[in-house]
Amino acid sequence: MKDSVKGSLSLYANRQIVLPSKHQKAQALAKPFREVLGANLLEWDVDTDSLGTFCGEIERTGSMSDTAKRKCALAFDGTEVDYAIASEGSFGSHPLMGSMAINEEMLYFIDRTRNLHVIQKEVFYKTNYAMQKVSSIEALHRFADKALFPSHGLILRPSPRQSAGSIFKGIRALVDLEAAFFELQRFSGKKSVQVETDMRAHMNPTRMQNIAELGVVLANKLNSLCPDCQNPGWGRIKFNTGLPCSWCHTPTHEVKSVTYGCVKCDYQEEKPTEKGNGLADPGNCPYCNP
Repeated sequence: MKDSVKGSLSLYANRQIVLPSKHQKAQALAKPFREVLGANLLEWDVDTDSLGTFCGEIERTGSMSDTAKRKCALAFDGTEVDYAIASEGSFGSHPLMGSMAINEEMLYFIDRTRNLHVIQKEVFYKTNYAMQKVSSIEALHRFADKALFPSHGLILRPSPRQSAGSIFKGIRALVDLEAAFFELQRFSGKKSVQVETDMRAHMNPTRMQNIAELGVVLANKLNSLCPDCQNPGWGRIKFNTGLPCSWCHTPTHEVKSVTYGCVKCDYQEEKPTEKGNGLADPGNCPYCNP
């Protein structure tokens, strides 16, 4: 088994990395890229909303990775740098626990000098993502309190959500929230209004923190070189279950090993977990505790 390399001076030290965004995401990503890689991350103000918006004014076409890759292309088209990073996020309900909201975040890094694409993604359970139809100012206030307003922005729009009419985004003051509510009621002639959390990063500190945490993971991955080809991007690929029961040695659903791999070549390594003596708790065994 070869050892991955983490040098004291990264391959990206003093390099300029462009982040195409209009939502101030450098607040989350500049620090880990500077501290881990010694790189300078520059936010380039470009209309990434043209590739899709959370409020649905412009539908995102393609997958998260497709969109993030297109954002990187915007950076390369508009600048002369060789390195770009893009952020893309999505929100919805947990596939098994429908009442729980989740935030999936992705960072897409491209190094043109090495023809290297590194994707890092993670699902976060810490999010204020929510939407609701409200018919009174009191109900609006209750939603706002639960959604961490005013530190987190809100969106008001006609109800139902697909209705035509004005969309008020980035609301962070109570007077603006109430004014938008009454304006939408007057415009639609209806009592109900749709209120939503504004999930754009610069309007949502919780999401910004999730992006920052993912940025640390990606920066460390870029600082880890493949033990075989010496390219950056060495990291965890998957967890492998099957840790044997300590009583009967039946494979369980507990993790027995982790597979690490390179994003550039096909080299992989499987390393056992460091849990105890390498055996699972009988309480998690399908035979001893069916």
